[in-house]
Amino acid sequence: MRVRAAALAMLLLLAGCSVGYTPSAESPDPTEQIGVEDGYRHDATLAVTPADGYNQTELSAVVARTTARVERLRGVEFDATPEVVLQSRAEYRAQNRSFTRDPGRAGDVRWEAAFMIGEDTDAGRVVDSLFGGAVAGYYLPGSDRIVLVSETGETVDARTLAHELVHALQDARGWRVAGRDTFDGRLAATGLTEGEATAVARAYADRCGEEWTCLPRAGGEAGNASAIATHPGVYLTFRAPYVAGTGFVDRLRDRGGWQAVTAAYDRPPASTRELLVADTHPADVPSLTVADRSGEAWERYATPDSLGRATVHALFWANGLVNRGDDAIRTDYEDPHSAGLVTDRFVPYRNGTADGYVWRLRFENASEAREFVDGYERLLLVRQRADQVREGVYVVRSGPFADAFRVTRDGDTVTVVNGPTVADLDGIHG
Repeated sequence: MRVRAAALAMLLLLAGCSVGYTPSAESPDPTEQIGVEDGYRHDATLAVTPADGYNQTELSAVVARTTARVERLRGVEFDATPEVVLQSRAEYRAQNRSFTRDPGRAGDVRWEAAFMIGEDTDAGRVVDSLFGGAVAGYYLPGSDRIVLVSETGETVDARTLAHELVHALQDARGWRVAGRDTFDGRLAATGLTEGEATAVARAYADRCGEEWTCLPRAGGEAGNASAIATHPGVYLTFRAPYVAGTGFVDRLRDRGGWQAVTAAYDRPPASTRELLVADTHPADVPSLTVADRSGEAWERYATPDSLGRATVHALFWANGLVNRGDDAIRTDYEDPHSAGLVTDRFVPYRNGTADGYVWRLRFENASEAREFVDGYERLLLVRQRADQVREGVYVVRSGPFADAFRVTRDGDTVTVVNGPTVADLDGIHG
């Protein structure tokens, strides 16, 4: 009986510089040979026939050789080869109905503040539509089990398998990042784990053809291209850990090899700024508070959040304020309006069914803060066709982001207050 799979190319695109092999003293058993697993060497040629699917013997051989290659690239021995199972996309969707980690009203308001998902759209559904069609594989922590997701069952994508094997290695070695309270903190933490896995998978791809014989990449079209085109800013926000995280891992390796990457789990990045800006890790996130100055009609109802530098960049990208040479949905997360952001605090407010928020951002200096205000006001006036009713106060009359906005700057700090009407702005933050 044939076991068939077609792991699609991951749409959270693998990007970053390649990595090489450096011998490591991290093997749990120094008598084991790094680069050999279950009798298969990393440079072995396999007698498999991808065109007609894999039987269990062939699948086991692919898994063993890929594991040996990950050992070779990362310089660390696996204690055991993880179990690999194959799953159709329909089965995956049925078992994973919710992909967003921040459902609910506060999450909806945050995406609205980022001008990516309007107040008339359920943000959770948007995120679900992106992830439901993009995931090509995943590792189940604590289970020593990898699931490869396929559309029609044609082949196994060994590079996706290599990526997930790194996650299995992280879990087995205890290379984990504690949960974070903010959206930006979660992206930053993911930047370390996904950056490491992406760097290894990219190195795998670079060695194919020159040094290693490799299985052909899986074919097929992504099932969520429409969702990405409709909400490119959301896609680029979630893609940041893969792009910026790989660059972060490269910088660590330049300083201290893979041992520096391992050491980073003792002090993982706390913000996406640390992923994007050299020499900012490790660093404590500066304190920034938003005093509750709301009136009786409005209440703050959630823990203060942080959008972070990667999301702020995606905000400007999605609204046409980032220069780019083509229409491709990709970016290096650099633009003058977000470049100087150090930290931010986002606090949602509610009055019955009405929503508002206070968003405070601190920059490296007053000049960088002015750059943000310049871009943000152009976003309101040009992209959202807002009316300026007085200095620093704007009203978007129609559309999914119709609201009132007050934008003020005090030196290096910018405060944005949002509410349904101009009269509500003082009620939210007097």
